[in-house]
Amino acid sequence: MSTRGISTTRSRAERPSCRRSTDSSTTASARKELFDFEYTLEMYKPAADRRWGYFALPILHDDRLVGKIDETADRTASVLQVNAIHADVRFTRAMSQAIDAELTELATWLGMDRTGDRRSSKAR
Repeated sequence: MSTRGISTTRSRAERPSCRRSTDSSTTASARKELFDFEYTLEMYKPAADRRWGYFALPILHDDRLVGKIDETADRTASVLQVNAIHADVRFTRAMSQAIDAELTELATWLGMDRTGDRRSSKAR
């Protein structure tokens, strides 16, 4: 069963999610280390100084922050561009598949195609 492109077969707790940069768990300071997870808003940094991307979002899988994703919604081209996925821990096959499925569902919900997916490991 699907509602607006969002799968209802998995509970929200079972699905990975990208945390908004305005989420209270990520905004207490410009540079954040929380639960051994380094996160920095980089939109105001020069492009050459960015590690994770213009507006990279933390990836929450189960109860752990496992990486960051840099994505851009190009509404003119109707494309969700995944610029990079930075793994802070080694992604298992199940984690990669869950993140991939979540990105596909996001693109569907936005009414866009999905492109990109450059992966880097251990962003630390």
